[in-house]
Amino acid sequence: AGEWLIAGGTQPATSGFLTGKPTAVCFDFKSGEVKHTWQWEKADPSEGIVMGLAWHPAGFALAATSGQPGKGAVAGWKPGEAKEVYLARTFSHSRTLSVHPDGKRLALVQVMLKPGADAGNGRRLTKEGEYLGLISQVKLFDTAAEA
Repeated sequence: AGEWLIAGGTQPATSGFLTGKPTAVCFDFKSGEVKHTWQWEKADPSEGIVMGLAWHPAGFALAATSGQPGKGAVAGWKPGEAKEVYLARTFSHSRTLSVHPDGKRLALVQVMLKPGADAGNGRRLTKEGEYLGLISQVKLFDTAAEA
């Protein structure tokens, strides 16, 4: 309805790597005033950054997050409420998401290692000299089943 502007990022922590608590900030669109700053309860600095945001038709923002290897989540907050209304911490390396207009289904893009790839630094090559790297996958799910 044009009432809110939601932006995502991170509350940084000191480290040699990108570490921080995924954070979403909700602004009043007309005044520009910060209305809410959201993180889920007990968010850890290894959990990273909000990579994508989507507005759910039930009136809350959903965030796709990515952090240190194996970390990532989909979290949701409603304007006026501090505690998350949705949290699924089972989605590592999430990048972006889109909500179906029915509000029940969601598409989430995740970055994953190719089978046989090494997650370590150094870009290790296979015996054939190939760098396996990463692939993207789109995961479709019912939000009610994943909460």
